[in-house]
Amino acid sequence: MCDMPKVSLCVPCYNEEENIYKVYEKLTEIMATMPQYDYEIIFEDNDSKDHTQDLLRELAGKDTKVKVILNTRNFGPARSGKNCCFNASGDVIISIASDLQTPPEMIPVFLKYWEQGYKIVMGQKEKSEEGRLKVYLRSVYYKIIKHFSEIPQYEHMTGFGAIDVSVYQQIKDMGEYEMSIRHIIAELGYEVKLVPYTQRERKHGKSSYNLWRNFDFAISSLIYTSKTPIRLM
Repeated sequence: MCDMPKVSLCVPCYNEEENIYKVYEKLTEIMATMPQYDYEIIFEDNDSKDHTQDLLRELAGKDTKVKVILNTRNFGPARSGKNCCFNASGDVIISIASDLQTPPEMIPVFLKYWEQGYKIVMGQKEKSEEGRLKVYLRSVYYKIIKHFSEIPQYEHMTGFGAIDVSVYQQIKDMGEYEMSIRHIIAELGYEVKLVPYTQRERKHGKSSYNLWRNFDFAISSLIYTSKTPIRLM
């Protein structure tokens, strides 16, 4: 029987054929430096239209630590990301982007704080290699959400981080599949350890998030975090 803590690395993906092997190799390389942990890598594919699913089947066939969930359609990043984590078997769950914009090198740092007793350790974007316009618009978005929200919100934080399995069980029990992890964490009220990082520029492939999807996400976030828009309507 294995007494070592188990880490679940959850990687949602969509049309990432150029990145799948790169993120797999990087995660495997990092976990090899931490033999005190057992681990699994779970890829959840959102009905990709390229060769992503074929590559995932290949990986799962040659490495027993790789698990794959293939969705029947594109359920969106929020729902598929949470579902990936809900199917994890680890003591701590780490979500990481398949495009490598969130640096996997942060994993040992997240685990260090988790071992210290923090149930939620999240990466917070200190800098970004993305274009200035995107960075500016995101800053405006966070200020609007912060202004209207009834609960203090976290700025420049995505789902990148380590969350104890007990917290994910609470999130699962809430039955809230659409709300962003950052807003759910604020709702739950746990002490959160924030760790600054630099978001990298996407090297391969193209993000599925266009202007309209970003706008839709911003409006949804505003509605989830505040009753003010409903009252105004």
